[in-house]
Amino acid sequence: MRPPDQHVPQGKYFQLIYQSTIQGQLDSASIESLVNQSSVHNNRSDITGLLIQKNKRFLQILEGKPIAILRLFERIEQDHRHTDVHVLHQHYVDQRKFADWSMRLVAPDDALRVGGPVYNKLFESGRSGFTDHTGPSAAIFATLYEFVA
Repeated sequence: MRPPDQHVPQGKYFQLIYQSTIQGQLDSASIESLVNQSSVHNNRSDITGLLIQKNKRFLQILEGKPIAILRLFERIEQDHRHTDVHVLHQHYVDQRKFADWSMRLVAPDDALRVGGPVYNKLFESGRSGFTDHTGPSAAIFATLYEFVA
């Protein structure tokens, strides 16, 4: 997989959103361990983002330098714990939306709650949520809605 543009815009971050299907059984302790391991790795690699689990599916948002995100995504694609890995969005952003989350597990209900942690990260610029229906935050929110609903 390659970034959407071979030329990396100066000062931009790469954001990748994917979903996958959990292979076999992952209990809550296994998922917590996965999130903790990911958080340590992501701190070292300057990657931020979030993970949502709903039933047997994951949705993850990753942000960072393009090479770091692409290397991590290659590992994710080869991970035996999930299958049917599909990229939903990939683009460059000026600012990370989840800059202080090396990896955070978010409950599906919290992903869409107005005033909740994810909503606040997406729309913290002071605008009301959907004044810009075409902006990146609205696109991410729409992706989350499709996944969670």
